[in-house]
Amino acid sequence: MGIIQESDNKTVSFYDGKNINVKEYLGRYDAELNQSMLADYFNNEIVEKLKQENDWNQPLHPESYFSTKITNETPQPLSKSELNEIIKQLDYPFFWRDMVLLSIDKNGKMLILANDCDGDFIGTAYLVMITKDKEIIPDTGILHLETSQYLDYFDILNQFKQANDWAFN
Repeated sequence: MGIIQESDNKTVSFYDGKNINVKEYLGRYDAELNQSMLADYFNNEIVEKLKQENDWNQPLHPESYFSTKITNETPQPLSKSELNEIIKQLDYPFFWRDMVLLSIDKNGKMLILANDCDGDFIGTAYLVMITKDKEIIPDTGILHLETSQYLDYFDILNQFKQANDWAFN
């Protein structure tokens, strides 16, 4: 469940770090979610907290938005050889195609997910923070995700961003 503040045909804007709440869906992959199922996953307390943190029915603060382009193309600011150099620093034999650019902040830092997945199964995963100079941030720029962290990834992602001085807006 997520909240966006503005969108048009070119961009979407939101309050980065507090605009989404994620729950594991334990139903059939092809089953349609209905209101009752959503209520089971997202109780009123969760929904109200999300609304409050995102200025629901309040004046918006565009200066606090994180905006990104809407596109069908996956931006790839790193070459295969640059991705392979990053992989050498991880404790797992990923391939360059296992590296997914999640986002770029306004200062050019890149957030990458390295994920060895097989179909619907999520395998070994790392979050990697890269500077605009395409270097992993020393000491805090690599985070190995344990399987138990996948469901609570949003808090972990925010902590990782904060530890690496991510520009949230």
